[in-house]
Amino acid sequence: MAPTLPPSTSPQTSIPTGAPSITGAVGIVELEKVVTASLTEEEISDLVSNVADAYGVAEEDVVLDVVYQTTGSMQVTLPADVPLEEVEASLEDELAELLGVHESEIEVTVNQDGTVTYVVTSESAETAEDLQALLESDTVTETLNTGLSEDFADVAVTSVTVSEAVTADVVVTVDTTDASNNLNTASTNLVDALTNAGYEASAESNSFSFFDCFGEMFTLQPPLRCCQACHLL
Repeated sequence: MAPTLPPSTSPQTSIPTGAPSITGAVGIVELEKVVTASLTEEEISDLVSNVADAYGVAEEDVVLDVVYQTTGSMQVTLPADVPLEEVEASLEDELAELLGVHESEIEVTVNQDGTVTYVVTSESAETAEDLQALLESDTVTETLNTGLSEDFADVAVTSVTVSEAVTADVVVTVDTTDASNNLNTASTNLVDALTNAGYEASAESNSFSFFDCFGEMFTLQPPLRCCQACHLL
């Protein structure tokens, strides 16, 4: 999972507070907003409070995770016989080395026509802005191509475009097992309120089984949200 922003005061708590129940319900609220600075502790606390009030739960039943992302695109010369997955992996490695971050914080998508999109995840908006500056360097194309040439003879980056925006991506996980408000109504009202506050927002509520979580842990695609709700991660 991408790194989170741990506030020095604690709006971020684990759910449930005790051992997980056999059955229950969880609400997921996803938010996105263009920012020029990291969310303040007060803004994070207000989000937690607003979500708790909307669902009718205690604040300790709410977990908030926030990361900051910068995005952009590239144009790459790409022979038809080169596996796209290998180019993606190589670009992720080269970007990670260039930016001084772990490969897990970079996601690259390469299309057959040579267009590339990338997302870099950071723990703060300020760090994201620093990474933007590195990507806007006049030498970034040359640096990437030097690394790519070690893996591919005919693959080369011809241009790099950096988005000006830094976005805060927030995921709020709510233990709604004992919520006092109607979950569908709460989700609708919360999305409306957060949209009015400048966020792109979505919310959903799901029931889960503790035993289902354990069963799905052994599949090829573990259910992240279910495990979060069961406090397994």
